[in-house]
Order: sequence, then C-alpha cells, then structure tokens
Amino acid sequence: MKNFSNFNTGFYKETPILDPKKMVAWKKEKKIYNFKIVPKIAIISAVNCFSKKELFFFKKIKGFNASAYLFKNVLLVLNIGVGAPSVIALMEELKALGVKKFFFFGYGGRLDNNINSGKVFKISEAYSLSGTSFFYQKESFISYKTDLHEKINLDEIKVLSVDAPFRETKSLLNEYKSKNVGLVDMETAAILAFGKFYDIPVCTVLVAADLLLPKWQPPENQNKSFKEIKKLILNCTSNFENYS
Repeated sequence: MKNFSNFNTGFYKETPILDPKKMVAWKKEKKIYNFKIVPKIAIISAVNCFSKKELFFFKKIKGFNASAYLFKNVLLVLNIGVGAPSVIALMEELKALGVKKFFFFGYGGRLDNNINSGKVFKISEAYSLSGTSFFYQKESFISYKTDLHEKINLDEIKVLSVDAPFRETKSLLNEYKSKNVGLVDMETAAILAFGKFYDIPVCTVLVAADLLLPKWQPPENQNKSFKEIKKLILNCTSNFENYS
C-alpha cells in the first residue's frame, strides 16, 4: 500500500464525496440545528473549563457532537475530546456554516523538564505523525502563521502531533526533541494543515501539561491549567473585535 504522505498531489484538488456543505444543508433540512447563522469566529476547546453556573449565561445551541454555545458574538465549542479527526470534522462543518476564523485550546505533553507545567504557548509549526493532516497537506512538517496568530501575545514552540499517544517511545520522542520540538499533542498539525489548505486563519494555543521525557510524570496542577485556558478563552471573547 502506498504511503499516504507520498500520495499523488492531484488527490488534493479533487472534490470530496462527502461535501460538508451538503451535510450542513441536510442537517438544516432535518432541523437538527436550532440556529440560523453562526458567528464568524469559533473558539474550540478540548475540555470544558467552565462551571455549570458560568455556562448558564451562555446560549446553548444544538446540532454538534460537542457542547456548543453562543457567547459575546463568538461560537464556543467545548468538550470535543482529543484527536485530530473529531476536531477537523467539526471545523469542516463550522466552515461550511460560515465560520471564518478558528481558535483551538488544548494540552501538550512536555519533552523538556525546563518547560514549566502550566505554561501556555502558541504554535505555528508542527511535525505530523497524524493521519488527518495528510488529507490536507502532503508534507509532514507544517508551518502556517496568519494575523490571527500574531495577535496572540504568547511564546511560541514547535509541536509534534500524533495519533497514538500510548505508542510514543523514548527513541521516537528524542528524535523530534532533537528537531527542537517542545510539546506533543494530537491536533495541532492537522489544524495548521486545515488552515493552510483553505487559506483561513487558525490559531492553536496549548498548555504544557504532563512530562514525557526522561520518563512520564502526570500534570503538576491540572486545576491551574483549566483556569489558564478559561482565562485565555474569556480574553479572546472579550476582544473578538480585534480578531475580525
């Protein structure tokens, strides 16, 4: 079987069988959505860092395989789980609905003990061991930066995105550490590839969590990480005019 990363580039120019616009039209016809239009900016979080009391003031919307809310003219999608396929499927659907810019907030495993647990980074470069990214870009290294990325005042770091976190070995991680990779996640490479393929602004923000090298150690303060993500999300929603 041909390695997908070496697939004929003509594949990327073909029209997909499952067109997200047709799927969105079908869901509208079946009245699966309870809204007519969505905001132009979507904030997607791998976790729900808000309490039930806080979410009470958000308008919940239906039709997605995740918890979605309207808040300050921003579409907020929480609890999407982990992994590139679910994130990119959601982004395709939101793009078909009219979303023009995407923020993603998640976690990354640390490859260096000098990276403090809880530190937050923005990412514009990622190596991919994630199958989803190859449906959008042939190369295994993706570099993509837009004005959306520039407006986030955070340090940058390189990321490795994988599909199988329980098959990360020391030799594999050390190889990418030698390429100045600092964090490992499961979504960023595909998100950058998606943005580059469609030429739309995306920005991935990761909180440094568990330590992977020299041996695995759990996150030091997960509650602090949750608070950090929530603070960043609220900052984006309160300043959404700056991202238009």
